[in-house]
Amino acid sequence: ASRMNPSSSLIDFCKLLDKDKNLQAQVKSAKSPMQIIEIAALSGIEISIEELRLWSKEMTAAYFPWSEMGSKWRQDFFR
Repeated sequence: ASRMNPSSSLIDFCKLLDKDKNLQAQVKSAKSPMQIIEIAALSGIEISIEELRLWSKEMTAAYFPWSEMGSKWRQDFFR
């Protein structure tokens, strides 16, 4: 079931990313959603690929791999 708000985990992950340049670089170079999930997990934050995909269009920070790549690229990234 889709929720209208992102989970607290996803929000925590974004807050953490905002503060951590090293994590930003890891996320930016991720080649798959799974790599981003693993980066979160290593920081002790559990998020799902489904939720990452669902909210990715709202996640516009420059350190996300899909930043400024357009929706087609972003959809392909999550395939």
